[in-house]
Amino acid sequence: MRSPDDFEVDLDAIRSDLRDMERDTIEQRKRLDEGRALQETHRLESEVELEVPEPVAEHVRAVVQESAGMSVDERDLFLYEALIAFEERTTRYVFPNGDVLEAGPDGVVFTSSSSSSSDG
Repeated sequence: MRSPDDFEVDLDAIRSDLRDMERDTIEQRKRLDEGRALQETHRLESEVELEVPEPVAEHVRAVVQESAGMSVDERDLFLYEALIAFEERTTRYVFPNGDVLEAGPDGVVFTSSSSSSSDG
């Protein structure tokens, strides 16, 4: 069996790794801050209108009755959450270079324009 004295610790390598991690963390933080600034000026807007089938409408009407004691904001959120449970949506974010990020009921898949298949 080996004793703790049998192991060498390379402190220089550890320090180097820590510096690299710190540098990476600073860069990641910078990218996050840049993203927040971009959100202020470059909104991705979309509008979706869905036809609600009668069985779902009946369910939502029943939910409305249950929400009678709620504030308007609480009721609206409650109704939205009741409806969103029925929704199955796929959103495709298309980048200028042709890359596509698709988010749907089966998961999220990024497809590079340089790849020939859309395997996920």
